[in-house]
Amino acid sequence: MQRFSSVLDREDHAEAAGVLCEVARFVALGRGDAMQSLALAQAERASELALRYIKSAAGSLSDPTWGGALDGRAEVISAFVESLRSKSVFARLLADGMTRLPLKTRAAIVTANATAWATGEGMPISVSAMSLAGSALEERKAAALIVLSNELIRSTSPAARALLDASLKSAVADAIDASFLDIVTDGLTPIAATGTTPAAALTDLRTLLGLVNTTGAGSLYFLMGADVANRAATLAGSDSTLTFPAMGPLGGEMLNTPALVSSAMLSGQIALLDATGIAGEIEAVTVSLSDQASIEMDSAPSSPPNAATVLRSLWQENKVAILARAYFGAEVIRAGSIAALDGIAWGAAP
Repeated sequence: MQRFSSVLDREDHAEAAGVLCEVARFVALGRGDAMQSLALAQAERASELALRYIKSAAGSLSDPTWGGALDGRAEVISAFVESLRSKSVFARLLADGMTRLPLKTRAAIVTANATAWATGEGMPISVSAMSLAGSALEERKAAALIVLSNELIRSTSPAARALLDASLKSAVADAIDASFLDIVTDGLTPIAATGTTPAAALTDLRTLLGLVNTTGAGSLYFLMGADVANRAATLAGSDSTLTFPAMGPLGGEMLNTPALVSSAMLSGQIALLDATGIAGEIEAVTVSLSDQASIEMDSAPSSPPNAATVLRSLWQENKVAILARAYFGAEVIRAGSIAALDGIAWGAAP
């Protein structure tokens, strides 16, 4: 029996954003068999785009770019990533400022910008060269696993499909963001916060700006976890005037700069980054299925499993696991593009 791995590249955004979840459902209904999944999709009159990708996936199951090459389109993955903008820091930055490069491609990291001077009549022109260091945009995989009941998978109700769509997008967004933030903060030493008052908060943010916003040109973002967002949204002076009035617990703006909230950020930390100094791309998203595995259903599974690990059988519990893999890459390509602040306790009693 052919096992199924669906690769989605790009199509019309209005339709394409939901194609990944539509295909994932038919993968589950077909128990991973491409031909059975196709027959079920045809019987339910799935979208033409979903049918096309299920057909193409039956050709070569080992190469995650084969289906996209056969179909000749690249809109589905773009639309899916675009739909993650409200859920994923990486997807937001990819759409708004990040330098996009194909994976496995060598990028030149600018360690020092070129500088030019004005010269007088008849004088030689002095220009300093840029300092470059080469680095390849390595392909990485972010895997997200969601477990659903067979009843939910078989349901054709809009509510069931919306739940599958939301669950898959949230899982993929969390997996990509966790890996992305590990990459861009690797080797980064955060600065210690200087205090808990509004004045101290502004002083510390000024320090971050001085480290990252050195040219006045770029695409700046604050990144933080929910704990820091809660503090920023409620931080006020003695007269109860909010320090960051455009900031909310789910994000907003601080100092007229977008502020994004991610569960992948460490507690008590805020980072400032210039998206133009980071290269990245997502080139493929695949979905596959298992209804026979035994898995540990825990948000922090033991690794490796031990005597206390409780494994649950998907078959016995009438459940199915859908595994989504995103093939992406990210790399800091300009020194000084990110800085972080640690130990934030804004609003706490001194």
